[in-house]
Amino acid sequence: MSYEEALKFVSKMNMMIEEVGLTDFHKAKPFLDGKEICQLYGIKPGKIMKPLMDEVMLFQITFPKCSKDFCAEFMMKN
Repeated sequence: MSYEEALKFVSKMNMMIEEVGLTDFHKAKPFLDGKEICQLYGIKPGKIMKPLMDEVMLFQITFPKCSKDFCAEFMMKN
């Protein structure tokens, strides 16, 4: 990939990120923290927390306009 192609690709990605409202996503806090996830599933903290927290953040990227309650509902169903 040439420099020009890479620059065009990055510019297109930045535009797409802006269009879906994820410009400041790196500053976002998870909808559900570890304590809330433990309460939701009735589990104790442990190694399972990392994949569950990753799933919460993936949900937020996929559905940036949704609520915390919808995220919890989604996590329970999936």
